[in-house]
Amino acid sequence: MIITGKIIRLLIMVSVLALMHIPDLTCAQTPLCRYLFLTNFEHTRQERDIIWFWTPDTLVGPVHSNDFIGMKFTPQFHGQVSTSQNRFILYQANPYFEAEPHFGVPLLRFPEPPEFVGNDGSRIGNPEEGMQYRLVMDNEFGRVYCWWGGVPFNDEIEPLDEYFWDDYDWLYFDSPLEMYGIIDGVVTIGCSHDIKLLDDIRYAAAEQQYGRFVEDECDDMLGIISERNIIIANTNANGRDNGFYREDVPLSRHSIVINGALVAFGESFTFENQNDEWNRRQGPEPDDRGAIFLTGSIAQYRRGYVHRSNHQRTGYSKKYVHDSRLIENPPPLFPTIDERQILGEGNVLELSEEHSPYVVIGDGAYNYITASAGTEIILEDSLALTCQRSLILIGEEENPVVFRRSDPEMFPDYPGISVSGCDSTNIRHLRLENGATWPRSISPGSGKIEFCDIPNDLNINRFDKMTFRECNFGGSVEIRYFERRGANTKVSFINCKFDGSLIFNADCDTIELINCEISEDLEINRFSMLVRVNLCNIGGSTAFQASRLLIVDSQIRGEEFSVFSAGNTQLTHCDIWGDITIDGPSGRIEDCHFSGSNLTLRSFSSIEFFDNEIDNEMAFHNGRSILIQECELLHSSIFRNVEEIEVIYSELEGAMAVQGNDECTIKGNIISGGMKYESGNEFLSGLTVDNNTIVDADTAGLWIREANWFTTNNNIFYNNQSGILVETCHRDYTSNFNCSFMNTDGHYLGLIHGNFDFISDPMFVNPEGGDFNLTPESPCIDAGNPASRLDPDGTCADVGALPFDHSLSAESQEIVVNDFSVSASPNPFNNRTTISFTSRTAGIAEVDIYDLNGRIISSLLREVSRGANNLPLSGHEIGGTGMYFLRIRCDNQ
Repeated sequence: MIITGKIIRLLIMVSVLALMHIPDLTCAQTPLCRYLFLTNFEHTRQERDIIWFWTPDTLVGPVHSNDFIGMKFTPQFHGQVSTSQNRFILYQANPYFEAEPHFGVPLLRFPEPPEFVGNDGSRIGNPEEGMQYRLVMDNEFGRVYCWWGGVPFNDEIEPLDEYFWDDYDWLYFDSPLEMYGIIDGVVTIGCSHDIKLLDDIRYAAAEQQYGRFVEDECDDMLGIISERNIIIANTNANGRDNGFYREDVPLSRHSIVINGALVAFGESFTFENQNDEWNRRQGPEPDDRGAIFLTGSIAQYRRGYVHRSNHQRTGYSKKYVHDSRLIENPPPLFPTIDERQILGEGNVLELSEEHSPYVVIGDGAYNYITASAGTEIILEDSLALTCQRSLILIGEEENPVVFRRSDPEMFPDYPGISVSGCDSTNIRHLRLENGATWPRSISPGSGKIEFCDIPNDLNINRFDKMTFRECNFGGSVEIRYFERRGANTKVSFINCKFDGSLIFNADCDTIELINCEISEDLEINRFSMLVRVNLCNIGGSTAFQASRLLIVDSQIRGEEFSVFSAGNTQLTHCDIWGDITIDGPSGRIEDCHFSGSNLTLRSFSSIEFFDNEIDNEMAFHNGRSILIQECELLHSSIFRNVEEIEVIYSELEGAMAVQGNDECTIKGNIISGGMKYESGNEFLSGLTVDNNTIVDADTAGLWIREANWFTTNNNIFYNNQSGILVETCHRDYTSNFNCSFMNTDGHYLGLIHGNFDFISDPMFVNPEGGDFNLTPESPCIDAGNPASRLDPDGTCADVGALPFDHSLSAESQEIVVNDFSVSASPNPFNNRTTISFTSRTAGIAEVDIYDLNGRIISSLLREVSRGANNLPLSGHEIGGTGMYFLRIRCDNQ
C-alpha cells in the first residue's frame, strides 16, 4: 500500500506539472452548463489525491476536464469524454465509452463569476452581519429565512420574505446559504459563500423518485452558483449515518435528487462529514448515503469528493444525466453565444450559405447536422464538429460545403469533422482545408459519400448500407465493422481512386467495386455473400472470401491473387498478374489472361475455363469436374485427384499430367510436351484421347502409367521420344486412325497399334514455327475414324487437332467413281446380307469386314467377274447384327 500511495502521488505531481505546461489557448465564451461534468483540476488541493471515477458511476452526457482524469474499475460514460491532457490515469480500469474519448482538446479556462447586479434580481444579506440564510423553494416562489451564524435552525423562525420567480431572474446571498425544495419557474441562485443542499432540489415537472423529466415538456430552469463550494449536507434526508445500508430503504432516507446547473467557482461540489474521524458517531462504520440523481450539469473549479473508500464506503455514487436544454437556453447570468457561434454539442444543427460563416466553439456532438451548398464552418477552438445520428452535407462542385480552422497550426492531428455512430450519412462535395482534415475513423450508418477528396487513411465502422462515389482516397481504407440492421448489408465503391489499399475486415452481404483504381492491395478477409468487381484496375495483390465472386473487365497486377469461395467464382475479360490460387466449388473463367508463375485450383466441384491465355504453370487439386476449352496454356499443367477432366480445342505448350482421375477426355488440342496419365483407380478410370496433335515430348507423346481403359482416335504423335507408351491397362483399349511420325524410340510401346493407325509424315505447314495446320497433301486429311463427327467443312474427320478446310484449298477437284461401286442389302448388316458391287476387271476379291472400333471381324476371298457382282454373307461371317465397315480389293485395287 505504501508503494501504491507513492505511485499515485507521483502521477499527481506529473498531472500538475503537465497542466502547468499547457499552452495558453483561446478560450471560448461557452456556457459552463453545456457540459454535464466539467472540472479544472481532478485532484485534491493539499494531499494531491486523485479523485476517481469508479464502477457505480454512470454519466450520460459530455464530460471534460483540463486535468488528467482518473479511472478505476468499470465506470460508464454515455457521451463524449474529453481532456486537455494526452491520456487518462488508469487503475485496474476497464471503463465503457459510448464515443471514443478525445485527448489534447483546448484548455477551457473558467470565467469569473457573474455579477449579480441590476433590477432583475435581489441581493440578500451582508457578510459583516454574521447571519446565515435558508431558501425553501415552494413551486412558484421561495421563502427566505435568516438567523445568526453558528446557531442551529429553529422551526419557529419566521420567513424573512417570499420571492416569486416570475418577478426575479436571480437571487444573490452575500452570506452562507442552505437550500432545498421544488421550483416551478426560472431563476439563478448565487452565493458568495458555501451553499449547502439540505434535501432534493427538483423541478415541478420532474418525477419525484429520481428527478427525471421530458425536456420538451419542462419549462423549469434553475442555476446554482457558489463562489466557494456546493455541499450536500449530512442530513437524514440525504442518507446520513449509512442511510443506504439496504437497497429496499425508501429514498426519503437516502440519496439526493438535483435538477439544475451547478457551478462551484471557488472550489468544489462535494459532501459534508466524509467519515474521516474515528469517533463513535462517525466511524469506523460504513456511511453509504446512496446516489446523486442529477439531471442538469456540474461545473467545479476543483473536483471534490462525493464518494470515499474509507470505512468500506462513504458518500454517494453518481447517476448524472445532462439536460441538453442548457446548451442553448442556460439559466439567467450563465454565458450565452451569438447567432453564428456553434457550441460543440446539441440536438439539431441546420446550417446554410445565407448565414455563413459559422464559428464552432467547444467540443462535443450534435445528433442531427444539415448544411447546404456554400456553407462555411470555421473551427475556432474545437477539435471537430461531431455528428452522432444524421449527417447531411450537400455541396456542389463549384460551391462545396467547407470546413476550415481559424488557426491551421492548432490541433494538426485532429480532424475537422467527426462521424460517430450515425444512423445515416449523406455527404457530397465536402472540402476540408486550412488545417481541418477528414477523420481517420467514421461510423456513418447508411447513405452516400460522393465527390470528396479524403487524403488520409480511413477506417469505416458501424454501417450497413453505404455508397462511395467519385471519391479519391489518398491513403488506405479499412472496413472494420458492419452493423446489421436490415436484411442485407452492402457497401459500394463507384468511380473511386485509392492511393493505398482497400481492406475488408468485416462480414458483409454484398461488396461492389465499379470502375475503381486501387494502387495497392485489395483484401476481403471476412466472408461475403456477393463480391462484384467491374472495370477495376488493381495494382497490388488481392484476396477474396465470398460465396459468389464476379470479376469482369478488370486488371489485377499484384504478386498474388487468391480466392476462397463457398459458391461460384466467375472471371470474365480480366488480365491477372501474379500467382493465382482459387479454392471453391464452382466457377467459370472466360476470356482472361493470366501472366504469373503459378495458377492453382483446389477443392472445386465444377470449373470451366473458356478462351483464356494462361502463362502460369497450372495445378488442379481435389476437384470433381473441370472443363478447359479453347484455351492457350503456355506452361505445364497437372491434375491431381480430379474426377472428371475435359480438355478440348486448346493449345498446350507445356506437358500435361493427370493423376488420380476417374474420367478424362482430351480432345482437339495441340499439346507440346506430351501427356502423362495415371488414374490410381483400377476399376473406374477411363481415358479418351481424340483428335489431338501431340508433339515435342521429352518422353512419350501419350504416357499411360495406369488406366482401367482408354481409347485413342484421330491423333497425331509427332517428334516425341515415343508415340504412345502404356505401362498398365486393366481392361480393353482402342487405338485407331492415329498418325505417328518421327518418334525416336518407337511409335507404340506397351500396346498393339490399331489396324487403321498409320505411320506417315503428317505434312504440317511449319512445325518448327509452331504451325501444325495440315497442308493439302497431308495423309491425315479425311483419314480419321468415319464414325467421328464430320469436320466443320462437312468432310470426313481429319487426323489431328486442326482440321483441313477443303473450301480454302488451292486445288479442288471433282471426284467421279465410275470403275468400282459397292452396296449392301440390308444395310446395316443383318444375320444374312448380300453385297452388290461392280468391278472393272475379273479376278479374286479380298473382302475385309471391321467393327466400329476398327477391329477386323472377317477376311474373305471371293472370285468376281467384270461388271456386276453379288456376294452373299452369312451370320457367322458377319459376327451378328450391327454396323460394320467393308473393304473390297480386286487385284490389289
